[in-house]
Formats: sequence, structure tokens, C-alpha cells
Amino acid sequence: MGNNQTEKAFEEKRLAQTISLAEEQLKQAKEAADKKKSEIIEAKKDVRENTEHGITSLYTSDGFEALVELSQYINPVTDKIIDYEEEEHKILLLEKMIKSPYFARIDFKFDDEDEFEKIYIGRSSLRKNSYQEMYVYDWRSPIASIFYRFMTGEAFYDAPCGRVTGELNLKRQYEIKNGKLEYFFDSDVQIADEFLRQLLSQNTTAKMKAIVETIQHEQDVVIRDMENDLLMVQGVAGSGKTSIALHRAAYLMYQGLQTKLSANNIMIISPNSIFEQYISNVLPELGEDNVISSVFEDILSELLNGRKIQSRNDFLENLIVNSKYKEISRNSIEFKTSSFFREILDQFLIDIPRQWIEFEDVYYEGKCVVSGQILKDKILGRPETPLGIKLEQLEDYILEQIFGTGKGRGHKEEKILIYNQKELNKPMGILYAPLAFTRTATTAGRSPLPQGEGQGEGDRTGGNMRQPGLQIRN
Repeated sequence: MGNNQTEKAFEEKRLAQTISLAEEQLKQAKEAADKKKSEIIEAKKDVRENTEHGITSLYTSDGFEALVELSQYINPVTDKIIDYEEEEHKILLLEKMIKSPYFARIDFKFDDEDEFEKIYIGRSSLRKNSYQEMYVYDWRSPIASIFYRFMTGEAFYDAPCGRVTGELNLKRQYEIKNGKLEYFFDSDVQIADEFLRQLLSQNTTAKMKAIVETIQHEQDVVIRDMENDLLMVQGVAGSGKTSIALHRAAYLMYQGLQTKLSANNIMIISPNSIFEQYISNVLPELGEDNVISSVFEDILSELLNGRKIQSRNDFLENLIVNSKYKEISRNSIEFKTSSFFREILDQFLIDIPRQWIEFEDVYYEGKCVVSGQILKDKILGRPETPLGIKLEQLEDYILEQIFGTGKGRGHKEEKILIYNQKELNKPMGILYAPLAFTRTATTAGRSPLPQGEGQGEGDRTGGNMRQPGLQIRN
């Protein structure tokens, strides 16, 4: 299909229709957001008027009912805030879509149909509400993978219902800026050289940009991989490893609609703060915000509780200017990467509950809830279970001794009340203080987290890690 005037007129009309639909939905989203904002303000007034009398008694055992009553008013407010934030996120996506709603189109005929369907692909999806007609498909949707993986001819994609086969007879790419169609062309290869050069030449800013328009076949395979829980990508400098990792994170969050994976289950660890800033715009460009980002040295500082840590720059400087330091560092690295050093670490993990935890009796309201010896026996038992898991189970056990069976896990109000009880005169905070790293260490050693025991979707993807232990404090 040639790039002639008829096609240009068709594409300009289609673009105008798409932008008009996005503008209509943007207007509706703004009206809905304003309404939700007013509801939040009113709900907060209700909380202040109906719960003011109970605030002073929340931290005593008699105030538990007041705490429950407060949560009944607060929960609806929290739900309304979540709804408002979702509406604001939708507004942001629609504003971006009005400027550039899509970047590609494929014409695909399903095996059981006679006509080719025009599939437009963008950074986010756009649906016509009344007829449930898809105007634009998200680049992460299953059918969009055809654009990245196939030339014209027979093609397929893997959907939740199984493999879908058909025929691809058109791949078209667009350049749309500020709602105006600059140009388009048809291509029977993955990315036309001319188009690729123009897009790559635009990435001359101080920050990394999204590359959804130029993803190659091999890169798309990595981004959409759902068979491996752990995935390592290797490549030479400049081959796009970081870009692919960030686009994979966006893809996993898109799939998270079904797997319950959200932004707070993903952490991006950068080697330094400069690199962290360099990649900070990629996920927001793809419509995904609020992903946790951290520098590796900051994680170490937090885990090691403020101990002095030699920075990477200081380490490299010492290697360059001090020959004796270089030899010491080499010997140290060889030792720390040896199997003997791993055996030392494994033995240390075994010794933690035996030598490094002081088990004390736990009191609640002047009564001994559970003795220190029972706590120790429960931790030392079942050696095949990682220590981090046993600490979490011990927390549930203590709460069950106070409130009864079945109330150990998930009763947030009860935990808050306990943690603030001044009558817990035998605190166990010191018991768990040095163990912030325990769960990480035990899962990195010989005893991985067993499936179904304290390990959800978030754990397997590297997020949702909670510090183990019952942190009871005066």
C-alpha cells in the first residue's frame, strides 16, 4: 500500500477521530476527578466530626473499639483517594495520547475471518466506551507483539486463551508530534533504517528515553518473557540492556493487572545517583510512575545501620594510587568469592538464633503471654525453614496468643495497638534489631523460600520484601 494522497487523507482522518475521542474522555476524566476530590474533602470532615472523641484513648487496651471505629471512617476515605489518583493517572495518559496517540499500525487477518483488521499501536490503550471498540492498543498487549516480531506473511501471537494465528499484510510506522501527522511509511522489515536513524538521533537529551518505536525482535522476546522468574540479560556496552530492563518492568506492570503485580512490587537498583537520574524519565514516559528506585550504596547503608561504607569511587581511587592496597583488595575479593567463605556465611546464619538473639518473655497487660524459652524452641525447630519465614510465623503466634486463633496475620489495627502498648514491659525489639538482612541472607544461601510459604507474586519478582520479625517497642 503506497504512501499516496488517498492514504494520507485516510490517516489524517483516523488521527483526528482518535484525538477527538481522547479529548472527550479527557473532559470526562477531569469532571470525575473534580467530583472525587469534593467527595474526599467531605469524607475527611466526617472523620474529624465523628472520631474526635476517641483519639485520646487509642493507645490503651480499652481503646481498641475506638480504633476499630476510626478505621471504619478512614477506610472509605482511603478508597476515595485511590480512586482519585487513578483518575489523575488516566488524565495524564490522555494528555500524552492527544499529542501522539500511536506510532504504528498493523493489518492482521485472523484465520477464522475474511477481512484484515487495522490494529493501531501506541504507548497506552484507547477504547471507545459505547461499543467497546479498541481505537489504540497498548504496545504491551499480546497482539502488538506481531509488530515487533514478524514481517508480512504468516504471523501469530500468544494470548491468555492460547496461540492466535493469522496473516499480516501491512506494517506502517508514524511520526506524530503535537497531534499533527508529520509522515508515515510502510515497511516489511522490523524497523526501517531511515525511521530508526531519525528516532535515534532524537535521543540526544541528558536523560534516557523510551524506545517502544524501535524495539527489535530479540529485545521484545526478553521484554515479554513470562516463563522465567529470574532473568539475566548480558550484552556489550550500548546494546540497550538498561532500556530493555525498564521496558520489561513496564510490561510486567501491564501484566500485573492479572498477576496482582504493581509498581510497589518493583525496585530499580542503580549503581550511582547520576545513573538513577539518567533513567528516571523512561517509566513515566511509558505511563508507569511510583516505581521504587534506589542506589546500591544507599541500600547497604540502610541494611548495615549507618556503618561507614567505602564508596565505589574511593575504592577505585585507592586501587589506582596505592599498589599495596591493590594487592590486599585482590586477596580479599578472592577470599570473599570462595566456597570456603560461603560456608562461613552459612554457618553464621545457623548460629544467629543460637548465639545472637536474646529470647525474653513477652508481657501484655501485666501478664506473660509467651515465655522466652518457647520462642527459642520455635525458632530452633524446623531447620529446613528459612529464619526470615520463622520470624514472621513467630509474630503471628504471639498475636494469636493475645487475640485468639486466626488473628495473627492481617489484623492491622490489633498490631498497631500492641506496638504502642506501654504495658509490654519485656519488649522484643532488640531481638530482631540486628536481623533486617536475615530474610535476604537466608534466601541467598542454601535454603530458598519454598513455594506457597510466605512467598507471593511480589516476592518472586523481587519486590514486596518486608523486614522480618515482630517489632514491638515501648
